[in-house]
Amino acid sequence: MHAPYNGSDDIMIGDGSSLSIIYIGSSSLKTSHNTFQLNNVLCFLL
Repeated sequence: MHAPYNGSDDIMIGDGSSLSIIYIGSSSLKTSHNTFQLNNVLCFLL
């Protein structure tokens, strides 16, 4: 699930450049023993 991000923050990556946040949402990571819920996941386009 995701929704448009309307804030003014950016994501800074390792080389010091920044990427615009496009969406914010939630996701889950499943392992053989657990499921981890991730909230407020920031999504961007390269």
